[in-house]
Amino acid sequence: MFRGDKINSTENRAVLHVALRAPREASIIVDGYNIVPDVHRILDKMAEFCRSIRLGERKGHTGKRIRNVVTLESAVPILAR
Repeated sequence: MFRGDKINSTENRAVLHVALRAPREASIIVDGYNIVPDVHRILDKMAEFCRSIRLGERKGHTGKRIRNVVTLESAVPILAR
């Protein structure tokens, strides 16, 4: 899991949960490519999205402030692409 071996046999790809906690300067190579910058790009987008909800900048479909959020683990497929 830590080396980027393709242990997810269903999808034939690396698991890489550790990449979500890797520091920006870390290097995790998968198929010859360092995935850490991509992981941090998505984490930064997620942080900005959360910040905008907390500050009331992002509104719901009614135009009102979003008060409750339910997480469905949508970040996992995004990071896996």
